[in-house]
Amino acid sequence: APALVSIVSFNLCFARGAVFGGMDLLATGVCTDALSLYFFLALVIFLSLAWATLPYINFFGRDKYGMGYWIECFAADTLAAAAAVYYSVYGTYTGEVLMVMLLVVASVFNFACMMWFLSQLVRGRTVFCPEIKWGPLSFMKLTHEAVRGALPTFTKALTEMRLEDEGSVQLFCAHFSQFVMLHEEHSRHEDEVIFKAFNDLFPEQGKKWNDDHEHDRVLIVHWKGLVNTILSTQAPPQARAAAIQELQTTLPQFLEHFAEHLKGEEDHLQPVGKRYLPLELQKQISRKVWEITPAARWEVLVPYLVNNLPRNLQRVRYLKALLWAMPERAQQIGAIVYRNVDSVKWEMLRTEIPEMIPRGTYNWRRYY
Repeated sequence: APALVSIVSFNLCFARGAVFGGMDLLATGVCTDALSLYFFLALVIFLSLAWATLPYINFFGRDKYGMGYWIECFAADTLAAAAAVYYSVYGTYTGEVLMVMLLVVASVFNFACMMWFLSQLVRGRTVFCPEIKWGPLSFMKLTHEAVRGALPTFTKALTEMRLEDEGSVQLFCAHFSQFVMLHEEHSRHEDEVIFKAFNDLFPEQGKKWNDDHEHDRVLIVHWKGLVNTILSTQAPPQARAAAIQELQTTLPQFLEHFAEHLKGEEDHLQPVGKRYLPLELQKQISRKVWEITPAARWEVLVPYLVNNLPRNLQRVRYLKALLWAMPERAQQIGAIVYRNVDSVKWEMLRTEIPEMIPRGTYNWRRYY
């Protein structure tokens, strides 16, 4: 703003002197004094903001590119223009150096923003179209997407399980344990918190899916017994083989039913949350969901979901949905992700969500 004021005030003063007093106003320094004052004030502000972008401070420049970055380009252009006017008036070597430096800085800013703009335009993201609508409850649908991403691997482990191959047995049991934990906690979240809120608005809206949960829990208890039989070294080989055979026969049908169950929830229940629940109520629901599940289970569930979401954008949105409702848990959630994903995936996530980087780890910055 001071750079713009310096240019405008000088031009107005120059025009006034030319019309009413010849060059008297310029000769007395009335116009040049205001030009110098506002220009150097703008230069001090610019240097202060530049200092705030240094890596050890990282107050500015930490957000990913958006159209708002063109505001910085406009500010840099205005300061460079003010430097050019200052040099044209005074003609000093210092003024020339300042003008060249600020023109270079403004050119770099504009070039970088133009390249980012073109890359975003090619990718079709957030340039001439709005952001995809999402909110704190979006983590529920993304949970469904993660389950769909995990089902092929789970089904393959089930199909390839052989009693004589202990590795295949252990692999299936690991998948089964994670899936059962997810089903237990996810169905609990829906029955006790989310669907309860939906039913408050539309009585018995979620009854069918609540009943499905109850029925599925009975089946899972039975399958847990079969898995325990398979893992038991005391059980006869015939009983273990029969348990594997039963799982390979009945579990695929259940997984098909479960996929249809998720689709039904998305078609008939999630629109209720999206259209009828205000933002504050969605945040309260997300908080309750987090609180009713022990931290030890989140240590398994969050990585399971993040690792099984097929696209990085979905992983980022899942984590951002949690942090939207619980920004104070950014460090806890970030630490869970940091401990349980590979380094490449972590780099992709922490670049998009720098606020979740655990304290003391690489690239952690103080945000206050």
